[in-house]
Amino acid sequence: MTSHEAKDTPPKGTNTSNRSVREEEGASKRNYIRWDAEGVEKIPPNEAEDIQAGLVKGKLVVLDDLPKHLKQSLFEHGGEYPVVARYSSEPGDPGLDDRIPQPRGFAMKIFNVDGEMFDGGKDVPTHDMEFNSTPALELADAKTTREIHGLRINYGGNQTELYKRLEARDDTELQKARDAVRNTHLESTRLYSQTAYRFGDYVAKYCLVPSSETQKKLYDETVKPDQHESDILSQWLSNFYSSHDAEYLLQFQLCENLEDQPVEYAGKIWDSEKYPWQTVAKLEIPKQDSFNYELKSFWEDHMRLDPWHGLKSMQPLGSPNRLRRGVYPASSALRRKMNGRPEMTIRSIDEIPRKRTSTSRAYSRLMMQKLTSNKANTILDAAAKGKYGVPAMCVVSSKAHRHAPQNPNNQTYPNQSQYNLEGAIATLRAAEAKNSPAMLLLFPWAITYASSHLAALCASICASARVPITLHMDHAQTPEIVRQAADLGLFHSIMVDMSHYEKDENLRLTKELTEYCHERGIATEAEPGRINGGEDGVIDTAELEGILTDADEARRFVDTGIDWLAPAFGNVHGSYGERGVQLEYDRLESIDAAVGGDDGVRLVAHGTDPFDKEIYTKLMKAGITKVNINKVVNRKYMDLQKEGQYGLTELMEKGTELMQKELEALMDMLGSSGKA
Repeated sequence: MTSHEAKDTPPKGTNTSNRSVREEEGASKRNYIRWDAEGVEKIPPNEAEDIQAGLVKGKLVVLDDLPKHLKQSLFEHGGEYPVVARYSSEPGDPGLDDRIPQPRGFAMKIFNVDGEMFDGGKDVPTHDMEFNSTPALELADAKTTREIHGLRINYGGNQTELYKRLEARDDTELQKARDAVRNTHLESTRLYSQTAYRFGDYVAKYCLVPSSETQKKLYDETVKPDQHESDILSQWLSNFYSSHDAEYLLQFQLCENLEDQPVEYAGKIWDSEKYPWQTVAKLEIPKQDSFNYELKSFWEDHMRLDPWHGLKSMQPLGSPNRLRRGVYPASSALRRKMNGRPEMTIRSIDEIPRKRTSTSRAYSRLMMQKLTSNKANTILDAAAKGKYGVPAMCVVSSKAHRHAPQNPNNQTYPNQSQYNLEGAIATLRAAEAKNSPAMLLLFPWAITYASSHLAALCASICASARVPITLHMDHAQTPEIVRQAADLGLFHSIMVDMSHYEKDENLRLTKELTEYCHERGIATEAEPGRINGGEDGVIDTAELEGILTDADEARRFVDTGIDWLAPAFGNVHGSYGERGVQLEYDRLESIDAAVGGDDGVRLVAHGTDPFDKEIYTKLMKAGITKVNINKVVNRKYMDLQKEGQYGLTELMEKGTELMQKELEALMDMLGSSGKA
């Protein structure tokens, strides 16, 4: 058996509820090493986000008749514990998909546990357990981790050179084995802890063994790259849980010989013939929707798994686990900061969303409490305090945008700008160059045309930026599109634009949809009046007179729970025409006095294309914090396109440079430069 192979059939010596007395007596008499014995860990001086395939809920059932040596820690007594679990692929090259063999992961959070906890999880009755489809860890200790990370950083883009470097190592077989794993059903794959853990008085590794007949049969089927889609494993998992229950045996392999079963080095498989796996519990997962988007978004945005937050009696042991103790919280903190999503302390499984179509009260309560930590709200709160504006760049729309409801003439707007990746890249580069916060704005066309793909692209740009940038859905004009955008889990904020409805219906829908967004941690913007003119996806309202926003109307909209208000104060979507720019600053100041301020809503300016620095300065003084940017930047690129003298890639590069230059100038005018 090679260093990375393991038998997939249940090993000899496995303890189940009907194990023989002879087997039990033999296992009880073995010489198991205590977790705190000399030599278990040898700590040297100066020792230095997964791709989800499915999420499920179930229960861990501890067996009642365990022998004394297995009655350790969580398994001291028989009983049941609620569990939420995640199937995933290891983080790595974003280009990898399910058709490419790589290690698969599984992790579960166990609720209602009792015992002494590490400080990180003090007073939180949960314990986390992590598994991998490979029994040995290629990052076997701190030294190996540093070396392999260095190779993958330097040669990750050149597989031939990377393999050449790996071939020169003493642990070549271990390092290359991750690329040769069996690519089969996630629910049928045996899973391992890889590293050692304290097991009450002793030291052990653990594993999960699929035990239902259906799961065992599915192991025979493997992914065929030329026949299957890129998310085939997620599809298989969803199909399985739609009609089947899953069952696993949770087994422990106790340490008896530190030479044969090293703890510090996680690259060696412990021989299961000499040191048998023994069953302590069953994991039972009933049929359910394994790709519940609400649950998926909640997990990605607010939860993390960390064995160092759990029971001290199941302490992670060895060099790799000590590294994780520092890496896990740092990685989680960075992800929360960049995504603008707060981490939540979940004490009960009831606080986690159950279904896609409804949200638990506990979940709603938590989301409302944490909405002040929404990344977009944080950006605009800082702008209000600093009296500057945040540029919100329109980056993806269409020339002839679909019309909104109640448009009797079925009109479209044929002369509107067309936006693309270049605008998003220009915003990123300008924001980083000017050290300015910013927002990327998408119109509904972005998801009616491309589902989640364009939004996911922009969300990744926001997450990778060195400065705060958020993703906003602008002018979502139907309840359906608002909910669809919210359910994607990609937007930090959404404009609930029901301004084309009569006022009472506008208020009712705005309140209803704001609650829907808030339950998902998403900030909302609303437009109480009718800002005149036509913009991509915005109905061309008929008359300016009589549709401006006043303080009383602003208060009514704020009562719906919105976070940002886009008042009508003489501003116009699209062209201002012969009338020119005529803004009512007094009106805007009265609205800010009524609903703005430190504890109020943030004000948004639409229709700012022809504005200059003097106007922007007056807007900031009157309470505006978010400034929507459209043609004033995009027009530069469109003019370049009309010249027709550049190839596609050169056109994109030059267009991006032009837009970046315009955005940097706008950031200076808005006062956001240097404020990130």
